[in-house]
Amino acid sequence: VPDYFWDVERGEGNSFRTTMKFPTLIEVTKSTMANLKSMPDCNGKIAVTGFCVGGNTAFLGVARLGADAATSYYGTRLHTFLDEIGNVKRPIILHIAEHDHTYPDEERDKILAAVKKNPLITAHVYKAPHGFASSSIEVEAQALAHKRTFELFDTLK
Repeated sequence: VPDYFWDVERGEGNSFRTTMKFPTLIEVTKSTMANLKSMPDCNGKIAVTGFCVGGNTAFLGVARLGADAATSYYGTRLHTFLDEIGNVKRPIILHIAEHDHTYPDEERDKILAAVKKNPLITAHVYKAPHGFASSSIEVEAQALAHKRTFELFDTLK
């Protein structure tokens, strides 16, 4: 698990939310992918998954960094990367909370409409809150999302 926050101080409420540096997140993802690819046990294929802010870097792992597949769990900024959809040349699954508190429903609808233009991107909307597979566990949604994730990643073996 890459350390996205190695270069930031915790902010208000002991959180990294207001102090994180997004370029660092991308660089850490890129270097982690390169490190994994260099390992002798790696078959040369890299899949990226991420939760919350990591859901954004998972998406960009395919769109910008050459990952072979990705799953994004409730990426908090996906609506700001819609111009990257044409760059996606490998499969991505987006696991989206129906009413994510990190952005308005209108942004969710923009994401869903935009990704329909690329058949390599599959979006699933869950009747569950942001964090349903990590911090606000919703067992059924989590299980279904993980099943879909592992089915995709198994194709890379």
